[in-house]
Amino acid sequence: MPIEMGKDFNYTYPMGLDWKPGSKLSSRILEHIRSCASASKSSMEKRYHIYDKIDEKLTSYIAPTKKMRHKIEFQDEDAPLTVIVPISYAILDTILTYWLTAFADGPLFRYDAVGPEDKANAKLLEHIVNTQVRKSKMLLSLYVQWRDSIAYGYGVSSLRWDQRFGKRTRMMDGVVGVDPVTNLTILGKTPQTSRVKIFEGSVMDNIPVRNYFPDPEVPAHKIQEGEFVSFITQRSYMQLLAMEREQPEAYFNVRYLEHDIGESFLHEPPPDDNLVHPEDAVGGKSYGKNAHRLDILSFYTTIIPAEWGLGKSPFPEKWLFEVAGNNTIIRAQPMNLNHNMYPVTVCCPTFDGYSVAPVSLLEIIFELHNAIDWLWRSRFHNVRAGLNHRLVIDPWLARYDQAISGEPASAICIREHVWGRGVQNAVQQLQVSDVTASHINDIGALSDLIQRTTGAVDSVQGVVRPSGERRSATEMRDTRMSAISRIQKGARLGSIQSMHDLGYMLAHHQQQFMEEDMYVQLVGENARDLMLAFGEEYVSVRPEDLWIDFDVLPSDAVTPGGEYLPEIIQLFQMSHAHPATDQAFDATRQMLDIYRRAGVKGAYQFLVLPDEQAQEAASEFSGVPTTMGSPNQLPESEDARPTPA
Repeated sequence: MPIEMGKDFNYTYPMGLDWKPGSKLSSRILEHIRSCASASKSSMEKRYHIYDKIDEKLTSYIAPTKKMRHKIEFQDEDAPLTVIVPISYAILDTILTYWLTAFADGPLFRYDAVGPEDKANAKLLEHIVNTQVRKSKMLLSLYVQWRDSIAYGYGVSSLRWDQRFGKRTRMMDGVVGVDPVTNLTILGKTPQTSRVKIFEGSVMDNIPVRNYFPDPEVPAHKIQEGEFVSFITQRSYMQLLAMEREQPEAYFNVRYLEHDIGESFLHEPPPDDNLVHPEDAVGGKSYGKNAHRLDILSFYTTIIPAEWGLGKSPFPEKWLFEVAGNNTIIRAQPMNLNHNMYPVTVCCPTFDGYSVAPVSLLEIIFELHNAIDWLWRSRFHNVRAGLNHRLVIDPWLARYDQAISGEPASAICIREHVWGRGVQNAVQQLQVSDVTASHINDIGALSDLIQRTTGAVDSVQGVVRPSGERRSATEMRDTRMSAISRIQKGARLGSIQSMHDLGYMLAHHQQQFMEEDMYVQLVGENARDLMLAFGEEYVSVRPEDLWIDFDVLPSDAVTPGGEYLPEIIQLFQMSHAHPATDQAFDATRQMLDIYRRAGVKGAYQFLVLPDEQAQEAASEFSGVPTTMGSPNQLPESEDARPTPA
């Protein structure tokens, strides 16, 4: 239903501009957004059919088409005609397991100070960012992004700052009753409930590949160099109303959407089958006002405000426009983010450096998987043909209805007029030859080829293949390490592409938007260093404590247990057997690194934290401060964080 233009809700728009639906400014900006987003969709939708095929390969069963259903209606409906051999799923699961183990075995994001005076505060920033990451369950969103990147070629996510409010009950001084004798009020502790902020931090949202519309002129890993990047999400009408009430300086025109159908001009109707994820195709039915879902196109772009009639600045600025439904702009404002980046990250480990939508790893092995499925199905068709007893019947001699009944252990009667003449030549079964006897071996050969292509060999998948020749432990380890190094390549590329940018944005968001002091418990790898700097187990962090220059350290893509651990332990023993090398190497940091490589989680908990005596000794030698004032530089030898391999 179109917007009723006769209504006027008397909005006061930001910067004194006229954003009412149908105004000259709104129509001009909307025309530009439509042009850019439509051009992007024309480029991206060429690959949508590939995504549907990959979705098919990631399932073990596909519902038969109407034609196939009609074909098997008079046959055995349990026949395995549509089995998908889950080779692609096994490859996807193996690689995702590696990524999850490599990145989630410690802090997801690491930071270092640019100047020595900010060393302790940089560790505090790292501690707070990773605390917010755990609270917002960001690892789940990262997992979806990694999965999309392996399955479809790229995974996309956006970052936003979120604040959540709730209620908290505390015991406060107040009136608890009235003395019946003196009629005086009795003071005491009473429970009082107030509305408080229970969370503030960055939240990561996943963007389905069919709802992502970047600048088609730049490759997938360089979206920050594009003129725009856009994507579609969905929100209910009630959610938008609440956002307009809480952020009137950002949102407007929501009340015009009450009777809007909610579909974007980029709306992609869902396919007939049920293979596509529900969120992949935007739009849908509405069931009442509370469930009224609208497509929201978030359009980030770099513009010159003076040329667009949005200000006087002659220099490029990054702006955000949001279009609800088909033609209603509900948000238009400069981004004003300190990091000056589009808050969007893309992970594409199989990128070629040029394509806006790279080929995925599962797409590379798609035809090999297709061949395996064909061999498997043809094998079952041949077996089914043999089990169906292809018979040649002389209806003059044998009863036809009994011959085709298909019932097990059934008898076929000879007709009465030929009784006593024998049953020869009445019914004869056709000879069925097994032309698919080699298919199982062929499937094994194709599976080996897929594993060679992806690096997800049997040893990495945790499968021990029986072999006639005995293999040594060294050979098995070297084979596994070679395969892991190939999987590790994709993880390193993904870390550079998305994890680095994400960590950079998270730190800047924390610096820019954190409003309230927060208490944090010093636990984890940096607990020893932070307690040396601050002298307390719980530290109150003010927003200004995080205003430092920092560098984002690359995430370690090495999975624990995937290295030459026995040799490393031997080298550790040798390095501390001689006095000269013993003084040159830090035994504590070496041991922490060995623990990490062995797969021991939380080895830092075994460290001896400084007590009062240690702090007094450190203060006497001017090592580290013991007060809660501004922390000074920590000695390099006190850094307990293991160095990435």
